[in-house]
Amino acid sequence: MPSFLSIVLFVWLLLGCGMRSWADTLTFEADPYMPYTGDSDKGETGFMIDIVKAVFEAKGYTVSYQSSSWSGALHDIKEGRATALVGLSKLDAPDLVFPKTEQGRAQGAFYVPFDSGWKYAGASSLEGVLLGIVDDYKYNPEVGGYIAKNRGNSKKIRAFVGGTSNLADLVAAVADKKIGAFVEDRNVVSYFLKSSDKADKLIEAGKLSSTTDLYVAFAPSLLNSQELAAQLSEGLAAMRADGRLQTILDKYGLTDWATGAH
Repeated sequence: MPSFLSIVLFVWLLLGCGMRSWADTLTFEADPYMPYTGDSDKGETGFMIDIVKAVFEAKGYTVSYQSSSWSGALHDIKEGRATALVGLSKLDAPDLVFPKTEQGRAQGAFYVPFDSGWKYAGASSLEGVLLGIVDDYKYNPEVGGYIAKNRGNSKKIRAFVGGTSNLADLVAAVADKKIGAFVEDRNVVSYFLKSSDKADKLIEAGKLSSTTDLYVAFAPSLLNSQELAAQLSEGLAAMRADGRLQTILDKYGLTDWATGAH
């Protein structure tokens, strides 16, 4: 007959293994923003999720990815349902724990109907166009002030409710000339238009003067959030050095944002 001590030890081992298994599962969330983050319902990942998987699976973690609306992802991490959010800037959620180095970089550009004569020439030039925005997004400071000041003016700003089809809605609105322009990341628009029947309906009309670094940011409620952030920075540096990062980027037709090299 097993002793009381051996029974206690057995139960402790069971609980310990269960706790370790739970703790070793990392859950990442984002809104679909290909090629950065994909639609998990379609089996998409995106290169930032591929980076996360490569870094943390090599360390023995189980990596889970779930896409949702941006507002839903923010809510989940505040409620402790997610380990980290993927594809955000430091302005989006400054209370989260960010790695020292970015995991992507966005270059905002403006898109207009193909026969429009409007060109972006600084925030003041936005006065001459009806700008489409996503309601719960935070925009590059270069245009963020203009958007905040005019958000309630229907002659200058048209806000689209945040969801999982934000870009499709903006592209359709420009193609149908319901808005005069929208601003979005070049990589995202280029990727979307490859499979869109509206690709010939819009053109690029200038870009923002500054880029935006994108990160995987961890929940501050996690005891090991700082450690995870450090592991991601170190892992990405190693992937860049040995070529694994570029192998991932090649899948999406991209170059390394930090070096510009293929």
